Amino acid sequence: MDHLEVYVQQKCILPITLYNKSSWRFPHNMVRIGMQWLTTHTGLGASSHLESGGFTRSRENVLHPDIQFHFLPSTVHDDGRTNGTCHAYQVHVGPMRSRSRGEILLRSNDPRQKPFINPRYLTYKEDFVEFRKCIRLSRYTCLENTSNN
Repeated sequence: MDHLEVYVQQKCILPITLYNKSSWRFPHNMVRIGMQWLTTHTGLGASSHLESGGFTRSRENVLHPDIQFHFLPSTVHDDGRTNGTCHAYQVHVGPMRSRSRGEILLRSNDPRQKPFINPRYLTYKEDFVEFRKCIRLSRYTCLENTSNN
């Protein structure tokens, strides 16, 4: 099942992110990281850097957590096609139980023709309200993060 997420990004005043290590702006570092992984299977290339995450409830009366977080010690712009400009990190966040349901339909009997895909994100008001709560919680988390001190 597909789920909608948003990236909440925060500038970091300490140089502790992946900015100068894994950006195409610094190709010599990319080569070094790649060679280290190829020869020893260790280093920055051995990780997706999305190992940190968490779950929380959107409201106290929710029985099981319904919001999911992933933390990345870097930023992604345009799905990785654009470099970041400074040390920063981001939180990927989204609701886990959206009511909205999309559809995938065949356009014809021809298997070479692409299907029609309509995700129908945020078609229920409750999903929109919950998504806004996800963003608010992420911003709060970024403000509380000790990496900013």
